[in-house]
Amino acid sequence: MTTSPATVSLRTAWIALGGVGVLGLAGIVTALSVPVGGSPVVEAPAVAGPVRQPVAKVAPVPKAVVVAAPVAPAPYAIASFIPRPEKFSHGNWIWNDDGVPAGPMLVVVDVKTQLIHVFRSGREIGVAVALYGADDSPTPLGTFPIRWMRAKHRSSIFGSSMPYTLNLTGDGIAVHGSNVRWGWGTNGCVGVPIAFAEKLFGQVKTGDRVVIVKGTTPQPGQSLPLA
Repeated sequence: MTTSPATVSLRTAWIALGGVGVLGLAGIVTALSVPVGGSPVVEAPAVAGPVRQPVAKVAPVPKAVVVAAPVAPAPYAIASFIPRPEKFSHGNWIWNDDGVPAGPMLVVVDVKTQLIHVFRSGREIGVAVALYGADDSPTPLGTFPIRWMRAKHRSSIFGSSMPYTLNLTGDGIAVHGSNVRWGWGTNGCVGVPIAFAEKLFGQVKTGDRVVIVKGTTPQPGQSLPLA
């Protein structure tokens, strides 16, 4: 009788189970897979695992940067002035802040009237006759935030003392204490009586604005643009 390889494999497995003893699962599989006198038994190929596809790297999208537009300062409203005597000349000054509430400061220098006005909350608290730049070194017009302040300062260019300096520009223009006399001028700075400069120094801070005009000091009820 011709026996097929499959029959031999099943018989071998039966003998293994009955005569030798119960094999483990691995033994049964081995008995079934051993070819006997025929074509070799072809085992099923192993099932391949999942194939991982390469993941393309995506560059991160940069976050949008929102830059806030600069906000122009609101115009400064002028409410009142200190009464001045008719004769108000070089060396004269007045300071009176009684009853004036705390609030934003503003300094106005008028090179035509030669007066410096100090306002708090829109009300004038100080006024003085000031020196300004000579014709060959005029005092610049415009709005200038106070860049830095120094109670004791000496000019690095001229070597002169500049007490209570309020620096306005990168090239040295400032408001400072000076010997205010008729016929005197400055090299572009605004000179005020030293006692007045001390009071002014104690009221303002860096960032406060000094506006230098020529004959256009605002009147009560008017506003001064600060941009």
